[in-house]
Amino acid sequence: MATNKSPAREFVADEEDAVTDSAQLPIPTPRWTFWRQSGTCRLWQAVVLTLNVEPPSKSRQLREMLSAEQHQEFRDRKLIAIRQYGVHPLLPSREHHATGSRIAEKYVSLLDMLAFGQVQGWTDIHHMAAGLTDRPANQLILPTAGGSVVHKLEPEKIPKGERYTLARMGALIEVIEQWIATDGRIPESCIRAGKLNFSALERLAEVVIAEKARANGLLSYSGFNEGVIRKEYSEAKKMLEEYFRQ
Repeated sequence: MATNKSPAREFVADEEDAVTDSAQLPIPTPRWTFWRQSGTCRLWQAVVLTLNVEPPSKSRQLREMLSAEQHQEFRDRKLIAIRQYGVHPLLPSREHHATGSRIAEKYVSLLDMLAFGQVQGWTDIHHMAAGLTDRPANQLILPTAGGSVVHKLEPEKIPKGERYTLARMGALIEVIEQWIATDGRIPESCIRAGKLNFSALERLAEVVIAEKARANGLLSYSGFNEGVIRKEYSEAKKMLEEYFRQ
């Protein structure tokens, strides 16, 4: 005898879906010092923090903590983040030793989620900005309605991909200038078989980028994942060889 099956859900149900409504518990505010020092957390936890709420140990507890309206807002934001994870440049996929199998259990940078939430125009995101950057709200640059976040490493009016490329090029130039300022020689670690060692160059460029980010009050930065600089150097050299053959 055929049985009727409920239609498949658009995304995998999370733990809180199976919990029935109950009396609302007090809503704790985030321990921002802890989260600022942690730097990363699971995607669903980062979404909870955008609501200025301390994430519980299990996501199913949120139904008891939040009002129906707040809980729906959490679910909406979580679904948006799940759909954009690994697709949106502000939510790149990241390797982490404690990552889970579900997208909601993947690890994200808290500053990436902050920037993503600002771009989306999520309400109350200024609490997260103040908590993660440890700056007063009146010193934070937040997007206006319909606006977007401009990172300090990304000048305006230049396409985003080009801004990243220019920042990486600037880091390489600074590395070379550091060599000139010392003895004018290329370190042996940056030479392999008579050619530049792109892996070693990448590590030095990453140090420069990290120092620039910290000097501008950023604890993290996106768009400069490991391997990107090395690959770009290789592709640039290949393009030089191939461009004039076209």
